[in-house]
Amino acid sequence: MQFGKTTTLPSITVLKPVALPLLSNIPIIGEALFAQDPFVYVLYLMVILLMVFFYKTEWGVILHAVGEAPRAADTAGIKVHAVRYLACTANGVLGGLGGAYLTLVKLGFFQENLTGGKGYIALVAVILGRRNPLGVLIAALVIGSAEALQIRLQTLGSTIPSQAFSMLPYVVTVLVLMLSMGKGHDPAALGLPYERDKR
Repeated sequence: MQFGKTTTLPSITVLKPVALPLLSNIPIIGEALFAQDPFVYVLYLMVILLMVFFYKTEWGVILHAVGEAPRAADTAGIKVHAVRYLACTANGVLGGLGGAYLTLVKLGFFQENLTGGKGYIALVAVILGRRNPLGVLIAALVIGSAEALQIRLQTLGSTIPSQAFSMLPYVVTVLVLMLSMGKGHDPAALGLPYERDKR
């Protein structure tokens, strides 16, 4: 016990990978994409559903309108504040799933500051992916590959300090972000409060 707290964290059994028949046998990419834990398969499904939602449904058009031109959306009868509130709620749910992934799949326990800045890397993946679900998935795979590479390099017994390898995903993230600056288009009203009575 330390100041009334136990030093042993409660742990759980992490979710095990599930190999999909036939798909997991595809050379090179099979094991990497189709021998994963259930969370990853839910992610694949979510990417497809979000692509359909954003680009093929009326709700997706409404969400785009609220992000690009909230005053025009309001004039068209869209409840801008309600849509933004729902979007923020959905964002929180997806962020919570990311935290649950770390606990249920990667580590098997929970503690404060568990993510170690991974949320910021997720935000960078969204920016690099141009806020397109498929683009975000590809950006996350690039950043994740850098993380996997740093783990692999540490096991090779190099004389380079381990801290240098731990920096690799962050360095790759910053470099890719710098190379992609100025490309793409952010929603015009991103981060701006909407005040209905103000013209």
